[in-house]
Amino acid sequence: MMLKSKFCLCPSGHEVASRRIVEAINAECVLVIVSEHYALPFSEVLRWEAFSVKVEVSEIWRLKEVLMGVQEKYKWLVENLRVVRRHFELNQSAKRFESFI
Repeated sequence: MMLKSKFCLCPSGHEVASRRIVEAINAECVLVIVSEHYALPFSEVLRWEAFSVKVEVSEIWRLKEVLMGVQEKYKWLVENLRVVRRHFELNQSAKRFESFI
């Protein structure tokens, strides 16, 4: 289903990192980060706003409006998502710039 979706919800949950984020990135599905104070992985080096959409929990009722508002920049978000995807891949032999060593 993620492969067919334009947007994938990634609620923060109870963990510091969620596999939903990596799954959405690998499916080239624009992440919709639903959180109040979620520390995104590699936020000191990745510009998350370039390949994801953030929605505060208190604003979830506006989700449709928010997603309709990013339709014009959707292709740009997907292009950026493809660029950062290589950082979230797990290879048998570590490759340069991948996050798993």
